[in-house]
Amino acid sequence: MATRKDAAMFSSVLLVLVLLCGPWAGCRAHNITAILERYPEYSLYNSYLTRTKVCDEINAHETVTCLVLDNGAMSTLAAKCPLAAIKNALRLLALLDYFDPPKLHALPSGSTLTSTLLQTTGNEAGNLGFVNITNLRGGRVGFASTAPGSKFDSTYTKSVDKIPYNLSVLAVSAPIVFPGLFDTPTAASSNLTALLEKAGCKTFARLLTTSGVLKVFQDAMDKGLTLFAPMTKRSRRPMRRI
Repeated sequence: MATRKDAAMFSSVLLVLVLLCGPWAGCRAHNITAILERYPEYSLYNSYLTRTKVCDEINAHETVTCLVLDNGAMSTLAAKCPLAAIKNALRLLALLDYFDPPKLHALPSGSTLTSTLLQTTGNEAGNLGFVNITNLRGGRVGFASTAPGSKFDSTYTKSVDKIPYNLSVLAVSAPIVFPGLFDTPTAASSNLTALLEKAGCKTFARLLTTSGVLKVFQDAMDKGLTLFAPMTKRSRRPMRRI
């Protein structure tokens, strides 16, 4: 038979669990990939969230709006961009504020500025990680980067799902881009070959470039890469871990 002491202990444990996992406790309030699994039309976008690990960044934020691309738009993006560039594009589609349809259509005239996951990266691209949200003609809502030369090619299509005031999933017509966004992988591949040459692996670096295998390593770099590279003859430097 349970004693009064046992009942008091059970109540204390229950209270601790409520405090630790309640919505006010800052626990993970959403799982974006699990939510999108219910919508097959966004399966390609969802798969790239997992491949790039942007899903972990989204889930780590208590308040976020995900601008998602359907399979057609995501396929177009994936066809022309390496994984590192896709990762930055997905980060730019994750707004660090809550926007649902009523809030979008209630925006005042002019543009509303909001930050994105790209802005939190701290690298050069992060300086361009802000998005303008603007009410366009005909009741449309457009999204554009704050970078010079950016256009409102991405427009709101529909609301997909939401957890009020924490997560909003909105479909948009196209990715948000700015000049140079997709050039990021070029710098990454240059850095890889430069590291190999500095480590005394010039011949191996040249073979990667001429054979086309460099792109395979380039796509893997964003998730972490350990590369065992043979050194050029007469070089006594140790192998480098990249």
